[in-house]
Amino acid sequence: MIRILSVGAHFYSRQIDIENADSLALSPSLFDFDAIVVHPSHTWPRSIQENLTAWHVTQAPNIEDYSEPLIRKQEEANHLLENGGLIISILGTVEGVTYDSTTTFTSYDWIPVKDLSKRMKEGTGRRIKIVKASPFDNYLELSSIAFSAHLDKDASYDALALNEAGYVVAAQVKSSKGSIFLLPGTVLDNGLQTLFDCISQVVSPRLTREPPLWTKDIQVPGEAITVKGLKTIDEKVSSLRVDEEKLTRKLKEITALKKILYEQGEPLEKAVRAALSELGLPARKEGDIDLVTIEEKVPLIIEITGSEGLIGIDKFRQLLNYVMTEQEQGKEIPKSVLIANHQISIPPEKRSNPFTDKAIEQAKVFHSCLLPTAELFNAVVLLREGKIDQKRFRDALMKTDGVFATNQFIQEAKP
Repeated sequence: MIRILSVGAHFYSRQIDIENADSLALSPSLFDFDAIVVHPSHTWPRSIQENLTAWHVTQAPNIEDYSEPLIRKQEEANHLLENGGLIISILGTVEGVTYDSTTTFTSYDWIPVKDLSKRMKEGTGRRIKIVKASPFDNYLELSSIAFSAHLDKDASYDALALNEAGYVVAAQVKSSKGSIFLLPGTVLDNGLQTLFDCISQVVSPRLTREPPLWTKDIQVPGEAITVKGLKTIDEKVSSLRVDEEKLTRKLKEITALKKILYEQGEPLEKAVRAALSELGLPARKEGDIDLVTIEEKVPLIIEITGSEGLIGIDKFRQLLNYVMTEQEQGKEIPKSVLIANHQISIPPEKRSNPFTDKAIEQAKVFHSCLLPTAELFNAVVLLREGKIDQKRFRDALMKTDGVFATNQFIQEAKP
């Protein structure tokens, strides 16, 4: 029975002799196994790893805690490969520590591949495409596969799978008599089972021959109907994938409304523009004015802003300047609206009042509406639920001098 060391992902099997370890630094000697599976986030023990984050640079009080295990494990890894062993490293975030501003140790340095950590890039995703056959095809085809890092294309390793952007998310490096595989991770236990099954096939390959091509011309009873059944299933799977893509796009469109609660700048403007359009107030950019919504009888001039803090008088004065400029040009602007997304890093229910007292006072004087994006969000939700219509929202907006409150205009509309 083959022996496998699993570092960072505890797994048990009756068919395979698997030993589990919490960290690579404290694991048994690597050359005592036929294959090892290591997640880079479990390189060092938790007691010293708590000081690290992705590519974190720190002045380690005891650099031997980091350097000694990596040097020792690199020597053991070389022995493992020389004996025809297998190293599987999950692609993950690089964790590093710098000592004396000159020497750097990373969670990938134990792997005998030069400058591997420098080629590692952060990036998450689930869609991958196999570009070269390998013993891990069954694993890479699983729906539970997810990568949290990728590699640049490089001649020093063979790319096995790419992500949507064409970066390498699975690769093989042949070393001595053994091999190193860099693979994405899996979020399910059955994915680990498949991974270890693939490892078993590599370390202890079957002695049977591959079927010759001419065997395809020979059919046995039940083969044709089984092939037909598999084809039917493939067609259903393809149809489900199309449905999945449609629902994914629909979900993205529906949830895009949430952007008005956390974005700022141009992304916030686009999200607000979409929300207003859904509420019956189509909008467009016009000159230096952030947003202008124009209807035949209800022209509006709107300023949009996003901030980590409160919205003060300066932003309101900017809106007022736009209004005065439009009026000087002979345009009638009966209403101006300041739409503000304040305290963007805090959940809406925990935010304080969005506008300063001075801004609220001036808004009432000039009959302007102050519209928090949280209230705009609520209005769109109520519209989608059929509890308000476009006209009621527009009328309430035009009527409001000061801060707009969704609950207030709903109560006023009740008989």
